[in-house]
Amino acid sequence: KISYEWQPKVFITPIKTNKGSNTTYRPDPYLTDQDLWVEIKGYMRKDALEKWEWFKSIMPNSELWDKQKLLQLKII
Repeated sequence: KISYEWQPKVFITPIKTNKGSNTTYRPDPYLTDQDLWVEIKGYMRKDALEKWEWFKSIMPNSELWDKQKLLQLKII
């Protein structure tokens, strides 16, 4: 059993929209017992990759989980 909160926080990024406002980033689960933010992706668009790279730079306690990782963890 994994203790988690689903998308508990929205982060304001320094990345701008076409209209000049800051974008937001909301990671998927936060694993409370491990103090770990997780982003689950099947396909990574360019804008999502830019946000993920920003988030990872400010939150070293974060991981990207793709299909391979989910299979490894026996989640799927």
